[in-house]
Amino acid sequence: MSEKSIELDIPLLLPEIEHQHDHCLADLQSTLIHHKGIYRAHIKEGQPPRLCIHYDPNLISLAAVERIARDTGHAFTQRYRHERIPFNTPLSADAADILKQSLEKLPGMLHASVNAAAGLAFVAYDIEALDRETIKKLMHQQGYADASTEKTKAHEHDHGSAPAFLPHALQAIWTYILVSLAGISFLIGWIGETFFGMQENIALFFYLVSYLAGGFDIATHAIPGLFKGRFDTDILMLAAAAGAALLGQWAEGAFLLFLFSLGHAGEHYALDHARNAVNALADLMPDTAKRRHGNDIEEVAVDQLAIGDVIVVPPGERLPVDGKVIQGISAIDQSPITGESAPVTKSPEDNVFA
Repeated sequence: MSEKSIELDIPLLLPEIEHQHDHCLADLQSTLIHHKGIYRAHIKEGQPPRLCIHYDPNLISLAAVERIARDTGHAFTQRYRHERIPFNTPLSADAADILKQSLEKLPGMLHASVNAAAGLAFVAYDIEALDRETIKKLMHQQGYADASTEKTKAHEHDHGSAPAFLPHALQAIWTYILVSLAGISFLIGWIGETFFGMQENIALFFYLVSYLAGGFDIATHAIPGLFKGRFDTDILMLAAAAGAALLGQWAEGAFLLFLFSLGHAGEHYALDHARNAVNALADLMPDTAKRRHGNDIEEVAVDQLAIGDVIVVPPGERLPVDGKVIQGISAIDQSPITGESAPVTKSPEDNVFA
């Protein structure tokens, strides 16, 4: 048996695929090998990644293999949708994993992943069995508020469980107000009771304030989730604090909730920092690009560009999209992506990143 192979760029077959481990690629490979004359299909890593198809030229022609691959890719693109769904509700790592599992249980969902820092859910689904509104409805039912589909504003803060009626400035620091109140109330009650003979009822008042402040953010995440069948560490902390109160160990329970709320505050701060860094990178990208069409150059929106378009980047302007240099030599600042301290010289066939 004679055997030949052909390599095709994956972005040309499946334009919506963002990484080479997407489940749709595995489905594409398994579909191709069912055609007579095609023996194997696998991914070759690179930029861009390529689909390598092995076939018997005595049974099927090169043109037929390429046509089958493109037609199959087109059919997959028409039927299976890949989307990013933004949300503005803060997520812990546990909550992100629970949301991912809930999304993957939806009929028609191929796979899902959740990026808590970026506030995005990445989903791939069969449009004949599922739609975007159903996915968003599930997320809303589980307490994840939908964010605008427009570009997120830079320096957006994680408001945690702040009441909506509060001014925006207070919402931005609500988590830190609660953890400060929990810590101060606990210290007043414990120091007063331990060193200054504070009356038990007064100390209990400060412990209760610490309970409410320290447990508010935890409870607003844990209790709704418990009614929806989600069980995580927040539930365990609330149960431990309630147990301490039943045993009369108010100080220990208040201290536990304070420490856990302090951890939540640190997590919110880290999410704020990561989200703002992502938004800052997005703000650096131009909204338009100069696309060459024959001898003409037209300015178009970045989201109108397609794989294979040729764009012109004048000196001093930022790259609007990732790509490969086909003509010209220039020094390009890629420090936001690669961390390189100085501009790097790029020449034809070099990959560049926006």
